Amino acid sequence: MPRWTIIAGASIIAALVLIPEAVRAQSEEAGTWQGPVYQPEEQAYSVVIELDGLGGGRTVYPDFACGGVLTGGPGVYTETIDRNRAEGCIDSQISVSVSGDTMSIQWSGSWEGEPYAASAILQRVGGGAAAIEALRFHWMEERTYIANNIAPFVLKPETERALKPGNPIHECGPATHCPEMIVLPAGDFMMGSPDGQGNADEHPQHKVTIARSFAVSKFEVTWDDWEACVSMRGCDGAPTGDSGYGRDKHPLINVSWDQAKAYAAWLSLMTGKEYRLLSESQWEYAARAGSTTVYSFGDDPNQLCQYDNLADQTVKRTHPNWMVGDCDDGQELIAVVGSYKPNAFGLHDMHGNVTEWVEDCYESSYEGAPADGSARTSTECSFRVFRGGSWGSLPQGLRSAHRERYVPKGRFIVIGFRLARTLLPP
Repeated sequence: MPRWTIIAGASIIAALVLIPEAVRAQSEEAGTWQGPVYQPEEQAYSVVIELDGLGGGRTVYPDFACGGVLTGGPGVYTETIDRNRAEGCIDSQISVSVSGDTMSIQWSGSWEGEPYAASAILQRVGGGAAAIEALRFHWMEERTYIANNIAPFVLKPETERALKPGNPIHECGPATHCPEMIVLPAGDFMMGSPDGQGNADEHPQHKVTIARSFAVSKFEVTWDDWEACVSMRGCDGAPTGDSGYGRDKHPLINVSWDQAKAYAAWLSLMTGKEYRLLSESQWEYAARAGSTTVYSFGDDPNQLCQYDNLADQTVKRTHPNWMVGDCDDGQELIAVVGSYKPNAFGLHDMHGNVTEWVEDCYESSYEGAPADGSARTSTECSFRVFRGGSWGSLPQGLRSAHRERYVPKGRFIVIGFRLARTLLPP
């Protein structure tokens, strides 16, 4: 008889629901249950049966994870496995008894001809119908999405440790969308504007050291990227829309700082890697790309139209009262990401197209700012920083040192974001 152990799934948040749709409404077992070994952070949790001694130590998930159909009840259910999805899965009979808020479960059956038995004691937690639906979505849709579109493409630790500056990272498959990342080198730079230049909040200019490589998204996060998160219920889908400027490969707009953080958290959950907003100093380091000039390519604003989407002569033809720059890129409004030349780090649209949220709280000067590339945060943060200028900005608003601020829940047609990814040390 093989040995079985009930364990908590370390990276899985789901609920164990043993009730088929037809009997949930009437059954005393309906609800969401968790084992006492868990440290609850959410309402819904999973029980995982780990097989020790057979099949190379595969992990086996009961019920919906294997495409099983539960029949019978109340109290005793038989699970029939869809054999087209059954690798690592089991045929089960599940006995359930309920006393107050305690549920006792016993599994028995066979797996690849071998008998097995297991049991668990679970406690009811809140959530009701919403938690049951969350379970169904997790087992039937989210886990399938991860298995097919994310897990095969996530970097192995040895591959990640071997990354060099300029290497790309793209941790999702062709059937979905996620940001392509570029590895940036460690280094240091002078952040802000020299005395006598720039705006007051760009001073004092100070040295920042980026001690370790990290990755930055090659493009601004697009509508395609965002809508993948919305479809998997990781993002709320609440941006007010594209305001007629275009979706698909256009940069996401009308998104708040809070929503940008939610997207980063969702991608981190999907991949098991740390995706996040850039700190403000990391953003300027990435935008400068080794330069000390006003823009990453030099000081001449007439070259901006080669690298960046801004308010230019094309805009002037359709909006004659606008103040604009002298160059002409032929692009009136928001451009598809990657339409312009990249900077020396291989990053597109760091100046212009849409502005980009960063992690930091806004402070009106750099006095006391971190010198190690970390974000500047505080418990009271009325404004968050966004950087980079947009398609509606004049050349001075596209400078590498230029800063802006907005309320964290605010959304606007020129604000989007890009991501950073923390890397394992070599």
